[in-house]
Amino acid sequence: TINASCIGSSRGCSASDPNSRSDLVVADQVSFSTTPSVSQITFDLLGNPLDTASSGVSILITSAQNQASVCINSQGYVSEG
Repeated sequence: TINASCIGSSRGCSASDPNSRSDLVVADQVSFSTTPSVSQITFDLLGNPLDTASSGVSILITSAQNQASVCINSQGYVSEG
């Protein structure tokens, strides 16, 4: 699951106490966005992204001072954007 304030598992991002979990990233004053716009990335058994993300997806992580990008290509390879 990816939304403006969380990236992680669906259960992790919807947990009432995210500090008790290790399957998500939540940071104050940081936002997450994707291109193409997706709210969830699912993978097949070989690690390839499916559905809207099947051609690859870029995840932009933004704070007031910095930004970073992480890319997942169509074969599931994760790299710096």
